[in-house]
Amino acid sequence: MPKASILMPVYNAQKTVLRSLKSLLRQDYSDFEICIINDGSTDATLEVLSRFSDPRIKIYDLPENLGLVGALNAGVAKIDAKYILRLDADDVCHEERVGRQVRFMEENPGLSLSGTWCHLIDRNQDKLLQKVPTGNDDLKARLYFNNPFVHPSMIFKRSVLEKYKYNAEYKHCEDYALWVELSMDEDISFANIPEALVYKFENRGENISHMYFEDQLRSCSILRRELLQYLGVDFSAAEMELHDAISINAFPDQDLAIVLKRVEDWLLRLQKANNNSRRVASGSFDFELAQRLIPVYKHALKLGLCSADKLQSSRLISSLQPSQIRLVQSWLGSA
Repeated sequence: MPKASILMPVYNAQKTVLRSLKSLLRQDYSDFEICIINDGSTDATLEVLSRFSDPRIKIYDLPENLGLVGALNAGVAKIDAKYILRLDADDVCHEERVGRQVRFMEENPGLSLSGTWCHLIDRNQDKLLQKVPTGNDDLKARLYFNNPFVHPSMIFKRSVLEKYKYNAEYKHCEDYALWVELSMDEDISFANIPEALVYKFENRGENISHMYFEDQLRSCSILRRELLQYLGVDFSAAEMELHDAISINAFPDQDLAIVLKRVEDWLLRLQKANNNSRRVASGSFDFELAQRLIPVYKHALKLGLCSADKLQSSRLISSLQPSQIRLVQSWLGSA
């Protein structure tokens, strides 16, 4: 039995799956299999897959299209390896990806899952480095606002995905839903390797994230609501709307000075709730709150509605560690 299995659901991926598979077969680590779940493809995906004779490739045909969540859960049930890695049929791995991530998990046995940074490749082949938090506490703090993991970069202990399933109720953000559920289990620890080991191709107009953006917004809002309840925060519909706006950094220019005050007051409420419930390490949570405040202040600075001194005197900023305050000051310098 191989130590690791790459879980790759495919659906009508004839144009991209060849590129993804080749990147896996070029890995400098070999103790893995590739578990491909053909989710009822109606194009030439199976024909493309048939070109490969590598014994590590295992193809499972679903009799009907179950959708991504159904295909993922079906794939987990087929795997016996100690570790499960994710890859989508339109993404590519660095040649050291599998070996690096398996070794990272072996060297950090307390981790339940981990990911990496990634390179986002647009239609013009321009490359953008996507950085995400790396430590357990920082990751759990970021979850209260948005998704801190690159799904196709993930590696899991198989036992985690046997206990916690992907949930189809959260349309088009099943990964974020899984991280939120896992974060409420105190025995689960997260991490990200601070290197880009995956190349994610963003085809606007075809990519799921763009096709179902409104569904994602609604599902993400529900998940944030669950986390706020877990934190012990009571909130109104207006406050939930504000929290969502903070999470995606979407604020109107009109009445921005009033909005700025509302944002800071709300974030201070979250800080107080976390201090009481101790759901997240306070240093990480407070720094995440400060990062949510900075974009609103920077926007207000550009409109001449406040000064940099006002931000630095904020109770949220003044409660940070000296190294964090220096970071805030450097970010303000780029306003």
